[in-house]
Amino acid sequence: MNNCTKEICKMIVKQSRHIGVVLLLVLFGIMQSAPIKAQDFLVMGWSGMSGSNKLILNGTTTVNILQSGWYLQTGSHSVANTNYICGYYTSQYYRNFFAFNIPSGLGAITSAVLQVQQYGSIPSTGYAELQLYDVTMAYSTVNTDNGSGNGVAVFNDLGTGAYYGNVLVDGSLPQSNVV
Repeated sequence: MNNCTKEICKMIVKQSRHIGVVLLLVLFGIMQSAPIKAQDFLVMGWSGMSGSNKLILNGTTTVNILQSGWYLQTGSHSVANTNYICGYYTSQYYRNFFAFNIPSGLGAITSAVLQVQQYGSIPSTGYAELQLYDVTMAYSTVNTDNGSGNGVAVFNDLGTGAYYGNVLVDGSLPQSNVV
C-alpha cells in the first residue's frame, strides 16, 4: 500500500501493494440476459451523493466515496451526475460504480464493506439481487464523460470480471435504507 498508484480494483479490495484508488462496481444481476420484452427493474434510482455512503475497511477505517455514477449500455455517462442507478429502466440498461481513495499506510486489507443508500426501486415490492464485480479500466477512463470515447467498453467492464459478492435489496424498504 505504500507504493500507491492510480490502479483500479474491482468491488471488494483486491490485495495489491500498488492500490491507490479503488473503484467498486455494482451490477444488477438480472441484467446479464434481457428477456425479449423486458420490464423495468432498478435499484438506487434517483440517488445522489449521500453522507451515509462509505467503504469500511478492516472493520474500523471509514473511507468516503470519491465519485459515484452510472453508464448506459450505449456508453453514455456524465461525470457531473453522481446518481448511481442500476438496472433496466425506460428500455435501457444501467450499471453503476463507486470510487474511493484508499489511505496509504493502512496495511493489509482483510475486509471491506460497502454501504450505500438504497433510494428508489422499481418494482417497489420484492427483492433484487445486486452483484459486485471488479473493473480493469483506469479510473481516469471510467470517470470521464462517456468514458473518453470508450463508454460501451466501460459499460461492459462494469458487469464482468472477478465476482466479489452480492446482496438482496428489498424494494419495499424506505429510500433512506442503507444496503
